[in-house]
This record gives sequence, structure tokens and C-alpha cells, in this order.
Amino acid sequence: MSVKLTQGAVKALFTGSDIRNPVLQLLVSVFTPTPVDLSRHSFPFLLLVACQNIRKIGNDANQIKFRLHMSDGLHSLSSFILASQQNSFTDEDLLVPNCVCMLKETTNKTLPDGRCVVLVLNMKVIQSAAETGGVIGNPTPYQSDKEKTQSPQKVGPSTSVPVSPPPAAVPGPSHRYNTAASPSRGRGRGFTGKSPTKAAGTSSRSSPKVIPVASLNPYQSNWTIRVRVTNKSNVRTWSNSRGDGKLFSFEVVDESGEIKVTAFNNEVDKFFPLVEKGKVYFISMASLKVANKQYTTLNNNYEMTLHANTSIAPCDDNEGVPTLQCDFVPIAQLEKRDKDSIVDVIGVCKCAEEVSRITTKSSREVSKRALSLMDTTATEVTVTLWGEEAEKFDASRQPVVAIKGARLSDFGGRSLSALFSSTVMVNPDIPEAFRLRAWFDREGRAANSQSLSDRRSTSSGSQMNWKTLSEVKDGNMGHGEKAEYFSCVATIVFMRKDSCLYQACPSADCNKKVVDLQNGRYRCEKCNREYPDFKYRLILSANLADYGDNQWVTCFQETAEVLLGHNAERLGELRDTDDAAFDNVFQKANFKTHIFQNRVKLETYNDESRVKVTVMQVRPVDHREHSRRLLGNIRILASGT
Repeated sequence: MSVKLTQGAVKALFTGSDIRNPVLQLLVSVFTPTPVDLSRHSFPFLLLVACQNIRKIGNDANQIKFRLHMSDGLHSLSSFILASQQNSFTDEDLLVPNCVCMLKETTNKTLPDGRCVVLVLNMKVIQSAAETGGVIGNPTPYQSDKEKTQSPQKVGPSTSVPVSPPPAAVPGPSHRYNTAASPSRGRGRGFTGKSPTKAAGTSSRSSPKVIPVASLNPYQSNWTIRVRVTNKSNVRTWSNSRGDGKLFSFEVVDESGEIKVTAFNNEVDKFFPLVEKGKVYFISMASLKVANKQYTTLNNNYEMTLHANTSIAPCDDNEGVPTLQCDFVPIAQLEKRDKDSIVDVIGVCKCAEEVSRITTKSSREVSKRALSLMDTTATEVTVTLWGEEAEKFDASRQPVVAIKGARLSDFGGRSLSALFSSTVMVNPDIPEAFRLRAWFDREGRAANSQSLSDRRSTSSGSQMNWKTLSEVKDGNMGHGEKAEYFSCVATIVFMRKDSCLYQACPSADCNKKVVDLQNGRYRCEKCNREYPDFKYRLILSANLADYGDNQWVTCFQETAEVLLGHNAERLGELRDTDDAAFDNVFQKANFKTHIFQNRVKLETYNDESRVKVTVMQVRPVDHREHSRRLLGNIRILASGT
């Protein structure tokens, strides 16, 4: 069996022409330590090394390079170099002579001795040597190979020259390019399409070629990247003994990777109005340094700093530039991750709290909103948004939410918090979001979900695993060492009103029952103080029932007030002044159906053990969602799975 090779691909790759995913056949592969062999020895020497089966030199895998002799069926070329990050192909013995490969990403590079090579950044073996059965076609050596590596080329309107200037020749002010974007960008380089366009009257050297972000390192001097801005910070200022300053940062991504970019002082004024989140730009002539992992969570060993000679120009052609680069962690696997680790997560927002305001330790007020996200693992987790993200979030249509760079916490089980550097995307245009939306609309709404978050703010200490009351009893829930959580749809059939209220300590941090001293004073044993007054607290015992069984539960202050529709002070006043009105409150609350989220635990009191069920939250029944869940259960039972 054979596949069709992309004839003409060798010439196109060598000359830097635009070609998408060419299919080539590997004829010979040899390894060599760089940079010594690539700059001092010819290919026949390398072939001799391969024939003698000499072992690899050096222990660092990043210093091993593989040179490939590849064919498109028409021509063959020995100037293909496999990038270090692709060395896994050789470790797994995938690169065998006569195998067929698809080159998904390449770039041209000039060696110090003037020779041109094609650097393979991303490739895929699509047919093994055994399946191919031999050399495809009758390829001949690319005839203009030697000529193109030794003689200069003329730059034409449709020619992309692969030859780069020697590393020592760093462009100075005379090598600047004019921009056609706007007068305010006059210092930047102008670009047309995917390749930078050289201004008239400049040097005859070739334009710098667009390279992948993953190839950037501090030892390069003349490069251009084409990237999309995925996150942008506000301008921050500082003042200390060394003076005042300001900065802003943004994150960019292309198909190969991502990197953080920071601008200081004058460059803030120059570039902050230009850079917009979601837009694609050409960036060149910036500085690279080792990334400070304390301030960035991106998967890149370097970060970029803008300076006076930096050029940022808009790019209208955004084809092939991803909107973000995420490594999404399934929500069910968050339990296995370490506390405070930074993760990317995507899920459907099943519900969200209203925005609330809290005061930080620095006496600054900030907005917050808690969401409950669920993915295809039928697992939920609570995610907290802050500031502007919390205020503008709309959960009305249960959107898909993707968060890049959220911090994992063990507060109340497992929960996530968006950081200042996090990127929050609602209904992002990515395949993962489309698949998740299709799953949720098809079956996710009716799925029995479980929550990793034990928080009253959203899931109220309960796991969203739906149970009937008979399943709770028959399954002996709560008999283990740890408390268990379940949700149910049930109806109130009886409430003990006589003992639902008690007189509690009036201090803010104490709810202990007080002793009436019969002299107008009330004593709290916990606080060891006497007070002239008390406050009413609720502790309501209620009996719930569904179609299969019933269960006694305990409702404390917040949940009892939701069920009864009155706060504790009002109920205490009615009990003391109007028995009929007090009774009427309970009559109205009876035989109402709610969603109860419960905590169940085996407790021992006076040497007697019993299962205690505590209601953590009461919610109204969403009959549409409840019906979908019931229909889903019917389908599961009908299929016998």
C-alpha cells in the first residue's frame, strides 16, 4: 500500500513558499550533536556515521539533532533537520527509512557556514516503512540545492527568502520599516499578509521570516512572530526609593506555544492602546529572558520584554492562529491534583450565585461570584470569579465557560479561583466547547452529577449526587467515617413547630442557648456573661417524603427560614403574640416540594448511634431540568445499563 506524496514540496519548503501539510517520504535519517557537525561536516560524513552505527554523542537530549533525507517522489533533499522537541520519534523508532511523514510545521534556517536547512518543528508519521514497501517514485537530487545555499536571491513580490542575515548583523536604525497602519505606529514594521514587507530604500538583506513562539530563545536577534493576544492586564504603577514606574503585560499564543510579554514606562504609553485582546499581531525586536515563574503560569521557559525598537503591527490574516492554548483537566481529576496548582478547566455553568462584595485584608472592596461548572465526567466544581469578571458574567443561558490558569484550592473539598492572570472565556470558539455543549444538551442536563466542592456558597455542603430517600436508607449512607452528601426532590409532610425556636446568645459570634434568670437578664454559659436581651434562633425538625420513603431531617437557621418564609425574629414575635398567625406559617409551608441538599452522618449521643440528616440548602424545583433528569433515568433503565 502507498500514499500520494506532495510533488514539488521539496522545492517549496526549501524556498520558503507557503505550503500546507506536505507529505514526504524519509529516505535516510542520521543523528549528530549540534552545532559542531552541522557547521563543520558535510552530509557524506554524517551518512558514514550512520553506517558505522556509532552511538549518540552527549547525554542531553536537547543537544541531539537528526538530519533527514526526504523525498516528494520527484526530488529529494538532505537538508531537513528535526527539531529537538520532535526527538521522541527517534526514541520510539518511528523514523525508519521509507516511512511516509506529514510535515505540519517547518521553518527555514541558515547555518553559520551559509548553508540553508529546513527545520521540522512538527511532523506526523502517517505510514510505516513496512506498509510503504520501498521508495515511492524515482526521486532525483534537488538540482538547485547548492546554488541556492551559495548565491543571493532577489526579493520579488511573491518570493519569501529563507536566507537570514548572520547572527552578528543585528539591524540598526537604518533597517527600520515603515508602517501603513497609522501615524501613531510610525516606528513599527509594516506587514502584508503573513510575511513582513520591506520598506523602500532599505538594505538588500532579506526580511526576517515569521518563526514559531516555541523556537524563540535569548540568543536570537532577528525574528518575527505572528501571535494572538489571549490576555491583557491593566496598567499597574509603583513607587519606591528608586523612583516611580508603570507596567502592563499581555499573553500571546500561536500554534506552537505561548509566551508572556511585558512593557515598562515609555513602552506602556506606546503599546497599551495598540494591543487588544483577541487580535492577531506581528511582534519583532523584543528582548527575551528566563521567565520568572512566580509571576507567570505559562508553559514557556522564557518571557518577552518590549523596548524602544520593538515593533508591533496588526495582522489581518488570523488563519491558523489559535484563540488560546489550554491543557484542560477533567473536573473529576481535580481531586488528584496538588493544592494551589494552576490548571485549565472547561465546563457548563449549571448555576451561579448573585454578585456579592467582600472586604479584603487591605480594606479594599472586591466583587465575587461563585459558579458551578460541570463537564462530561458528570462532576461539578465551584469556581469563584472576581472583580469585573464577576460583575459582567451572565449565567442565564447556562454557557460553556473555559478558564485558563485557575488556582486549585482544598477549601470545602475542591474548588477553583480565577486569578489576576487567569483568562475567562464564555462560549469560546474551540472544539472542546462545542463537544461539551452538544453533550450537555443531549444528556448532560439529566445526568446524576457529583460535586467536588463542599461549600455553602453554592452546593451548600452537599454533593450533587441524586438519591431517593429509600436509596439513602437501603445504601446505609452516612455509616462511614466521613459524612456523605446527597440531593433529593421531596415534600414536607410534617414540622415540629413547638420546639423549633430557642433563645440564643445575642453576641454576633455565639449562638449558644441562654438561661433565663427570671430577672430580666439572660446568661450565656459559653460567653460567661449576662445580657439584658436575647435573639431567636431556629432549629427545625421536619419529615420529608418522596414516592418511596420518608426521612426526618434537621434544618438550622438559614434553611429553616427559607422553608417557613419568615426570619427567626418574626417567628418568635408571632409565637409570643399571635398563635393563629404562627400556626398559619407552618400550615402554608407543609406539603411544599423542594430540592433538598443534605449531609448525612452517623452520630453518637448518650451511647446511642443514629444517622442524622442535616439540610444544607433548600432550592426551588426546576421542573424542566427535573423532568429531563427523570427521562434520562428512564432511558438508562430501559436500556438495561
